[in-house]
Amino acid sequence: MKKLLAAFTMAGVATLGAHTATAADFEPQTAIQQLVVSGVVESWSGYTFYSNVDVDSDDDPEDSFFSHYSGRLSLPLSENLSAQMDVDVEINTSLMLKSSDEDTNDMEQAFQGIFHLSSRDPNTGLIGFFGGAGRGDGDENGDYPFFVVGGEAQLYLQDFTFYVQGGYFDTTSEANHDDDGMSDSIFGRGVVRWFLEENTRLQGEVSYADGTVDGDDDGNVVEWAVRYDTVLEGLPLIGDAGVFFGYRGARFENEGENNEFTDHTVMIGFRHAFGGSTMKEIDRVGATLDAPTIGRWVGAGNIID
Repeated sequence: MKKLLAAFTMAGVATLGAHTATAADFEPQTAIQQLVVSGVVESWSGYTFYSNVDVDSDDDPEDSFFSHYSGRLSLPLSENLSAQMDVDVEINTSLMLKSSDEDTNDMEQAFQGIFHLSSRDPNTGLIGFFGGAGRGDGDENGDYPFFVVGGEAQLYLQDFTFYVQGGYFDTTSEANHDDDGMSDSIFGRGVVRWFLEENTRLQGEVSYADGTVDGDDDGNVVEWAVRYDTVLEGLPLIGDAGVFFGYRGARFENEGENNEFTDHTVMIGFRHAFGGSTMKEIDRVGATLDAPTIGRWVGAGNIID
């Protein structure tokens, strides 16, 4: 309960701090726009490799190919109020090609559904709350359903979007392997998006989660990522196509057992969006919200238990 209260305090401070900045602090390049029905569909394929592996297992995590699929839909409820629904699925595609009786110590899959409710001024920023549920699978036997709640805020400053989130997640009573998965955790996330052009974006982010693994050991995650999005225009047959390239790294640690590993993922993906003429416009009036893949964090607790 203390961690849950701390998570709401963290989220509240973050959202209040961003919301107190007003449009008078800077001069927006465009007039205030109306929120619109908007959606974004993305998929990426990537390769994950590991470093600093020190786990209590005969089988270290193996380098693998991963695929990720996501969909986001934002619906205006009034002039400034909107709801957004997200679905994210991440799969270890290398494990799909292996025999089901082979021992593994890898992340298998993670999925989640998130609901956001927020108030937004397209020239100033956004403040809101979110909640959802999902599951992370840490190996062939570890299935960990979880729920998540939190708050979030965005601040718009001409070509930059600053995005903060804070919240709490925990596994449910239906989780297998007892308490091996990461649970009873608070987390925070910071994101900066820089729009070099209307359809070109550079994004960097960092996240931190602190909770328990293996019942009562202290566990934490530090995750960082960078991503470059652009639109390739006038391609044969398909016309304009949104593409992105990225890197994601994460360090998972069980402080009680001195177990840890770091993963690194390089990826290439495709993006399709509607509800705005440019990527920057969608960021300000459409499907702008997202969340880290929390199922990865939950399932990783089983590897470092």
